[in-house]
Amino acid sequence: MVDNRSDEDLLDQYFAGDAEAFRSFYRRHAGRVLGYAQAKGLNAQAAEEVRQESFLRLHHSIHRYESGRPALPWFFTIVHNCVIDIMRQNQSLMKMKQEWQNRTEVTTSPEEAETEPGSAAMLASLSAEQRQVVELRVFQEKSFKEMAQTTGKSEVALRKIYERARQKLRRFGDGGDNS
Repeated sequence: MVDNRSDEDLLDQYFAGDAEAFRSFYRRHAGRVLGYAQAKGLNAQAAEEVRQESFLRLHHSIHRYESGRPALPWFFTIVHNCVIDIMRQNQSLMKMKQEWQNRTEVTTSPEEAETEPGSAAMLASLSAEQRQVVELRVFQEKSFKEMAQTTGKSEVALRKIYERARQKLRRFGDGGDNS
């Protein structure tokens, strides 16, 4: 079924509580978001993360949409910011992966690696569960679906564990609270 409402009307009606308006907006633009992320150089998995995060951020910031203003420029500002965040995250994780590989090549034991500064100490600051998820996701490059099959945890639970680990690593890297 084709929804003939404008994007602006859909966002206005979604803000007013019409869940179907959100679904229509999603159906209309989900592919476009995916294509935009891939055009920016992200692989299919990262582009899918951008799509999910973009619509989640839309949901969280719908109250900031100004009725009557063009919807797509506003929404694609959200999408663009998600792309940037994913790219930064990927760079940070690849740097951590490289540092971890370099560190483990020159150390003789995991205990020795954990006493050294850098990404090894950062990983050591994580809980065992968080470290397992980061290792599966970053070092073994597993998808959340593959990780769910391996661990027996749901994809949603794994995403939450991964996000908490990323936040903890970010705080650690900033010199903030490590707990």
